[in-house]
Amino acid sequence: MRRLGYVPKPLLTTGRPVGPGQRRKDIALFAPTRPGVDLAIIMGFIDCISRWARSLGYHTLLFTEDDDGRALQQVSAQRLADAIIVMDVEGADPRAPLLRHRPHPAVLIGLPDDPGELHCVDFNFSLAGARAAEYLAGLGRRHVGFIGSPASVYQRGTKFAQSLLAGLQHAAGLHRLTVAWSPCELDADNPRERVEALLQRMPQMSGLVVHNEAALSRVLLELERRNLRIPRDVSVVAVLPDDAARSFDERIATVRIPVSDISRAAVRMVTAQVGGPAAPEIRLLSPQPIGEVAVIPGPGHRKPAVPPDH
Repeated sequence: MRRLGYVPKPLLTTGRPVGPGQRRKDIALFAPTRPGVDLAIIMGFIDCISRWARSLGYHTLLFTEDDDGRALQQVSAQRLADAIIVMDVEGADPRAPLLRHRPHPAVLIGLPDDPGELHCVDFNFSLAGARAAEYLAGLGRRHVGFIGSPASVYQRGTKFAQSLLAGLQHAAGLHRLTVAWSPCELDADNPRERVEALLQRMPQMSGLVVHNEAALSRVLLELERRNLRIPRDVSVVAVLPDDAARSFDERIATVRIPVSDISRAAVRMVTAQVGGPAAPEIRLLSPQPIGEVAVIPGPGHRKPAVPPDH
């Protein structure tokens, strides 16, 4: 704390002087580190939000507690920050009523079931799921697997995970695709188990959507160990942050989550409210079209999948 110059309580005082004629401006960022949360993705958002806030002259105060909104209520009630950004939004998020009850410049990164008068910005995960299904249908893939976020993310009703799965399933129905899906935990062995479980339920799986960045590399490795060539035998679509997408080769298609654009929109929307009341806005950023992968699947029968120890 001494090395970083961390001073807790004075930092949380709006109007604390930082120089002659200057006034400190703060954005409180609520990014709870809950079970099943991929910290790498959260840190990507924190970094981008902090950079965009700094470009507008704001400091960022980070809150990671999962306390059902108690810290948010304190920050809002005591005006400890000029504005609030809330992440990891659930369908019935307990923080949403707190923000409605005590109006404060605030933006949710995510869309609760009843946004009401709240300002919200997010990636259009429902459309992203639909795009993935449409892409695989266009390749003639009729049996599609889906490996998603950890089970606790769905159990909490986290909107981004629910929306992507719902969009995928709806589009799959329109294109008459058979879909089998499974959540996937963040431990090292679970991706292998999820691939095995999907192949047992759907031996003819020829398409796979992965919405779990932490598991993606191990999922791809497991497919290869089972003699399933990507993309000739199984076409893979990964939904992941745009910076992470650059680290994967061209065998897989990607739906890229624009972390920087979402962060910039959130910061601009919330700082605009600091200057005065603004009409509630819901802004969903659309996914880019999925580009073709390097090798287009050809007709014919694939080699049968074999266990990795075969």
